[in-house]
Amino acid sequence: MIEDIAGWYRTGPENMSDERLAQRREAASSLADQVSSWTTIEQLELCAFGLGHVLPVQVLPSVAEKVRQTMVEAQPSFNPSSDAAMGDARICALVAIEAAIVARSGRDIRLQRKEPAILLAAALLAGTGLRETSLGSGSAGKILALLESAQSLLAATDAKRRERRIASPPDVSKLRGATDVPSLATQAAKAVQHIWEDSLLDREELQVLWWTTSRFSMSKSSRYSEMERATAALMSGRDLASLVDWPATPAFSELAAAMVHEGDDDPTGMDLLATFTRDDWASLPEFDGETLRPLLPLHSTAAERREGSDADNMPSGLRKNFGLRDVARQSFAESALLKRVT
Repeated sequence: MIEDIAGWYRTGPENMSDERLAQRREAASSLADQVSSWTTIEQLELCAFGLGHVLPVQVLPSVAEKVRQTMVEAQPSFNPSSDAAMGDARICALVAIEAAIVARSGRDIRLQRKEPAILLAAALLAGTGLRETSLGSGSAGKILALLESAQSLLAATDAKRRERRIASPPDVSKLRGATDVPSLATQAAKAVQHIWEDSLLDREELQVLWWTTSRFSMSKSSRYSEMERATAALMSGRDLASLVDWPATPAFSELAAAMVHEGDDDPTGMDLLATFTRDDWASLPEFDGETLRPLLPLHSTAAERREGSDADNMPSGLRKNFGLRDVARQSFAESALLKRVT
């Protein structure tokens, strides 16, 4: 249920009427229901489109049309060609994402195969990790609350995923005849499945523990302390993402940040990224999907360097004071998202 719809639309000189807010709520609820049937790329495009409310993100025609059509269905008088229509549509996308995250947060279940809310939460955090998200937005408080909800959902989902389940072996003493065999076989299969799933968790956590202790990059065959610090920042996040299963939570990103040394006199923000060489950026792999670039500022910058752009061509909307450890955290978030998509 979308409750504080008015909080999202306090961006103009006048508040919307209750009727108009009800129509906006209906549109966002409908959009949230539709998203579950969309492809992974479409879901990510919705996130990028919505973030255009607070970030300088290009218009994505296909997803913009879907959102505006949903708004027309809820409010026939809605003019999708008006000057305010695009801004309203971007807000509608964010409200729908919020609804999906809130709904998923209320379900105490283990991670399922297809989880749009988890994907959207991770995409939100990747898209905003290095960016300023409060400038020029009357709904800045709602944006910050949405990001907090996304973090909480990822943390809760990962904690649930890591719960070990006691695998009770079938009680063969209760076997009385052939008719009892199918039931015991089912119990045995369930126990083996739980043991297998727990072994995968053990393996993942042991690999991360080894990586954290060794401080060694398998992909570069080098200790992080022996790399250029910019390369270490980019590679630590990428390496860690290769070890951690989905969802990759912000808590794990701190392990990547711990691999990087920051100096008191280091440049920050865009000045920091301007010091990265083409060899540094080459640490990040190529990726397909032009529409995903708003969610992947580091990978997008690396792609632009490969395409020949100069060091002055930086992602827009970046914060001014992030450092190398923030780059490592961002590299992890982006690498984990790309791993999930590909």
